Amino acid sequence: MKQIQFINLCLLILSCLFFAQCKKDNAKEYQGVVSHQSEGCTNAKGIPFVVMYTKDNNLEDSFTTVSLPTSFQIPGTKISFKINDKVPPNEAIVCNAMVLMLIQKSIYDIKSQ
Repeated sequence: MKQIQFINLCLLILSCLFFAQCKKDNAKEYQGVVSHQSEGCTNAKGIPFVVMYTKDNNLEDSFTTVSLPTSFQIPGTKISFKINDKVPPNEAIVCNAMVLMLIQKSIYDIKSQ
C-alpha cells in the first residue's frame, strides 16, 4: 500500500514539473505593434506575422510569430504580450521563397493596448 502511495506521489510531482504548473509565471510583459504578414511563409496555424517591440535596453527589435490570435492579426494593432523562451514544434514556419526570416518567438497573454 505504501508503495502505491509513493508511486502516486512521484507521478503527481513529475506531472506538476512537466506541465510547469508549480512554477510561478514571472515573465516580463512587453509592448509592441503588429507590423505585417511574413510574405512567402506559412504554418499549420496560419500565416506568420512580424511584431515590432522595445527590448529591455530601450532598443527596438522585431520577430516573427504564429501564435498571434486572429483578432490581433491587423497591421498597426498595439499589443502587450509575454514571450515564451521555447517555440513549440507545432509552430514551425515553412517558406516557399527566398525570404530573410527574423528570429521566431512564441508569445502568450496577448492583450490590446
